[in-house]
Amino acid sequence: MLFRQRFLDGIRDGTVTLAFRRWRRPSVRSGGTLLTAAGQLSITSVDEVALTRISEADARRAGYTSREALLAELRARDEGKVYRIELGALRVDPRVALRQSASLSDTECDRSLGGCAVSTNVPRTVRGHVRPST
Repeated sequence: MLFRQRFLDGIRDGTVTLAFRRWRRPSVRSGGTLLTAAGQLSITSVDEVALTRISEADARRAGYTSREALLAELRARDEGKVYRIELGALRVDPRVALRQSASLSDTECDRSLGGCAVSTNVPRTVRGHVRPST
């Protein structure tokens, strides 16, 4: 599930708390999380919904200027069912903390790579064949 930048900005500042998608099958699930460019987003609920049940307030919570703007985007794709995704808390991407806490020495790094140090003198392979160094 991807979000355009304007929706990510709204998720970040708390104005976007809902999303709508037309899918053959949901790509997120209730209680799960989604890694986005803004961070790790909690998914509170995912429910199939009829277009007639989408309100003006729902459209605004999803970051649209109007219900009609949202419906036009959903109608642009006719394949699949429409889902209402309730967005929860946005947390820091856990990979950021892992990167910041990494403290491997050069020796540990070499060991974790199986002794394969990065070097310009090592021949590179292409589809299983050793390519001569240039």
